[in-house]
Amino acid sequence: MPELEMKPWLSMWIKPKLTVRGIINYNVKYRFILLSFLYGIPTMLQLAQNLSLGSVISLPAIMLFCLILSPIVGALGLIVCAAFLTWTGRWLGGRGSFMEMRCGVSWTNVTALVTVAVWIAMVFQFKEVIFYEGFTKMPMTVDEASFLSVYFFLQLVASIWSFILLLNAVSEVQRFSIWKAFFNITVAFLVGVALSWVLLFVIERIADLRV
Repeated sequence: MPELEMKPWLSMWIKPKLTVRGIINYNVKYRFILLSFLYGIPTMLQLAQNLSLGSVISLPAIMLFCLILSPIVGALGLIVCAAFLTWTGRWLGGRGSFMEMRCGVSWTNVTALVTVAVWIAMVFQFKEVIFYEGFTKMPMTVDEASFLSVYFFLQLVASIWSFILLLNAVSEVQRFSIWKAFFNITVAFLVGVALSWVLLFVIERIADLRV
């Protein structure tokens, strides 16, 4: 197989459509496992914080737990996201396949490099304390609060840019305009939320019946 001519880790930031099309033409599975890890690690670290794991287990154990599960969680997240976008996109006349969409969605997560770097910096600075649920409400020095503000700002910028990349990726895969791609994403999100509510309702009803 010939080498990929572009450098997607760089070009994806500024030429997302061209990059996504180039990767699809080259290999739709290109770097999927690594991108799954990049998507999964911030998710697992955030989950560890929400569960306040810092008050239960040591920092090395938390990091090991997150590293082991990140590729699995990330892959599942990307697959589900791509499936909903492909499914709902077909209602709108989209022409992209599931594998093409998975490729496009996966590469929008190059911005997770920033998020992962921010998490690493926060872990080094705050240690296991960052994995307490009320971490942001804890007393901090002026320097710590300033650093935290910078970290959150970088995460916000990365999230916004990731969404811009997602718009362009969906547009390229489905052959949509940017506005139609936005509509595709919105519909997929709403359908996902609706199905989640239905699933939770069913689970609650089953739990009530067992009681």
